[in-house]
Amino acid sequence: MIDARFAEVDLGLAYRPVDHNKLNLLAMVSYVYDVDPSNQMGGLYVDEKGRVSVARGSLSALKPATKVGR
Repeated sequence: MIDARFAEVDLGLAYRPVDHNKLNLLAMVSYVYDVDPSNQMGGLYVDEKGRVSVARGSLSALKPATKVGR
């Protein structure tokens, strides 16, 4: 008989300098481990194990908009 086990770990990071707001960096890592007991649902069990990693960045080279008016 297998005991049920579950674990989930998430880690996220963000970086955006205060003095230079044209740079944006984001990253995330997620891990899931889920083992169902063998006696659940008549012995039909599904084990789920997985990792997800995502990274994204942007750099804006545009100048800030200038307000034009009267």
